[in-house]
Amino acid sequence: MRKSLQRRVLWNSGAFYKMFSALALFFFSASVYGQNIDVSGKVVEAENANTPLVGASVVIKSTSRGTATDSKGEFTLKSVAPTDRIVISMSGFASREVEAQSIRRDRPIRLESTATDLGEVVVTGYQTVKKKLFSGSSSTLTAKQLERSGMTDITKMLEGQFAGVSLQNVSGTFGAAPKLRIRGATSLSGDNKPLWVIDGIIVEDVVNISNEALSTGDMNTLLGSSVAGINPDDIQDITILRDAAATALYGARAMNGVIVVTTKKGRQTSGQTRINYSSNLSRYIKPSYAEFDVLNSGDQMAVMVELMNKGYYQMPGIINGSDGGVFYKMYNKLYEYDPVTKTYGLRNDAPSKNAFLERYANANTDWFDIIFKNSLVQEHSLSITSGTDRFQTYASTSYLKDDGQTIGNTVERYTGNFRVNFKMGNKFSGELLTAGSVRNQRAPGTQNQQSEPVYGSYLRGFDINPYNYALNTSRMITPYDDNGNLEFFRKNFAPFNIINELNSNYMKMNVLDFKVQGRAEYNIIPQLSYALSGAYRYVKSENQTSVLEGSNMVQAYRAASDPTTIGSNQYLYGDPDKPYGYPMVVLPSGGFYNVNMNNLTSFYLRQELKYDQTFGKDHVVSAFGSMEMRSADRQDQFFDGVGYQFANGGLVNPYYMYFKQAGEAGRPYFGMRPGKDRFLGFGWKHWECHQLFCGLLQFDRQAALPERPGNTDLYFKS
Repeated sequence: MRKSLQRRVLWNSGAFYKMFSALALFFFSASVYGQNIDVSGKVVEAENANTPLVGASVVIKSTSRGTATDSKGEFTLKSVAPTDRIVISMSGFASREVEAQSIRRDRPIRLESTATDLGEVVVTGYQTVKKKLFSGSSSTLTAKQLERSGMTDITKMLEGQFAGVSLQNVSGTFGAAPKLRIRGATSLSGDNKPLWVIDGIIVEDVVNISNEALSTGDMNTLLGSSVAGINPDDIQDITILRDAAATALYGARAMNGVIVVTTKKGRQTSGQTRINYSSNLSRYIKPSYAEFDVLNSGDQMAVMVELMNKGYYQMPGIINGSDGGVFYKMYNKLYEYDPVTKTYGLRNDAPSKNAFLERYANANTDWFDIIFKNSLVQEHSLSITSGTDRFQTYASTSYLKDDGQTIGNTVERYTGNFRVNFKMGNKFSGELLTAGSVRNQRAPGTQNQQSEPVYGSYLRGFDINPYNYALNTSRMITPYDDNGNLEFFRKNFAPFNIINELNSNYMKMNVLDFKVQGRAEYNIIPQLSYALSGAYRYVKSENQTSVLEGSNMVQAYRAASDPTTIGSNQYLYGDPDKPYGYPMVVLPSGGFYNVNMNNLTSFYLRQELKYDQTFGKDHVVSAFGSMEMRSADRQDQFFDGVGYQFANGGLVNPYYMYFKQAGEAGRPYFGMRPGKDRFLGFGWKHWECHQLFCGLLQFDRQAALPERPGNTDLYFKS
């Protein structure tokens, strides 16, 4: 009776519920904590929750188990204990530690940017300095900010991106560098080119060509861009150093500014391999006469007919001139006699002349449409990255194919890049980088520009620049006759058709660029470190210019059909040993096969000693000392192959009078121009900062030892 009453009281009082709930909760909790769970989450930037962090490391604390975030910043960890601590980290962001059971996909994990963010530091090439410690003017943009479709050269990516940086594209041909100015257009030395620094190493130019000479259109301008072999997808960020602080760092070569490029490296992926593929397809549209103020063929013909009727055109002068167009053809037809039909090619009366000229008056040739193409540019890039806390790798390759905007203009480029970063303990770290590129390019043939001091102008023989031709050639001229065959006019006393010329006078360029670079750093004490950097670069370029037998240039050397032409053709040779003889042809057979080679071998070595110490919260003392050595050996070779018979298996049949003429004119047909640059420099800097005040003391000594006798010592104190 008592037990029954006790049960009834216990049940009704609610104590039974409390005891049962506590017991159930105990067993349930034990079951949960003893069972692993799967967690899924998302990692984003703290400043912008809409920006996922790709490749962030997600690792279970005190273990090697982990993963990395995908392209959406999301991750999944399987079979994790609810109480495990999960560490989320990424380069450039502060690490964060959370409990596994608190992770939810609808509540993203936010990572704060660290002080090494690009907005807080300046990459000078020598070191990464906090902005408040850098006394110069600089601007930095990331690759994402610089990304522009269709830009295959990183130089052109700078256009409109940095305030005060002026960029003028002087040529659309790949490899030709634009005019780039950072510190204005004036210069005491006449050179305004900035200095390029990639991953802390100065990039030497393959050929020494001034900024002003880039617009000449000479053959070596295709090597004007020292960064044409770099894959834009390998760029991490670019920093522009503008003022005298750049000169203090790099010497007189940096007086026009410095462009510091940092390339990508491997990142922490918990040992997993990340593969990224990107493809870029661009299309260049043909130019149009609507963009220029050019007479159409009808208006121009009306002007020329009026001049002819008023007697301004003299038939002998037009027939015997070095260049001739529509009226040259018309006047020659007046003298073409067919003995079979006993008729002339054209009757010498007004109706016949007008009928002949009418075809050309209505031609209105669109040279931009004929010479140019709506070309397709395709670029494919593949990169692979993997890494742990101690070892990271990055490898990439790319392929570029540009069909060319004009006839006979194409380019292919292959690049490869491999980079390893590693740490051994807490004191030693290092990196090894290899990069290379191969370029195969075809472009219209060209001769070097020559100055004409009497008239203050520049001359270029046999100029077939497609853009200049399309813009300056009369639209009355036609590329094809009524039968669809190429129609030739007259230039340099020889037949000329621009389509034939672009197919018969061209150059092929092959460029190999290879670089090996390494760096080792040792922390002597936490505040003091020593680093050694070195690099080797080899560049070989070969330019083969082929001028075939059917080209205007070759036929001009053989133009000797009548006494007037013989007396006026500058490409014939008047032998001084025969003062009463007629000028003679010096190229009776074959064409020209000219070869130009440019080689560059450069070495770079730098050692650094760096000290950083912070006292309290506000007082920072920093010192940096370095010594560096640079060397660059250039060798330019050229050879003019005369009498090369393209149509006869490559047989060579030179005529000795050509070499006699070249020797008397001081025009060697082969040669070599070596050049050597040597540089040695050392310097030290000392910073002191306290709250809002910073002081900088700097001393540099640089000795440049060029090939010419003597040396130049430069001192910079600030």
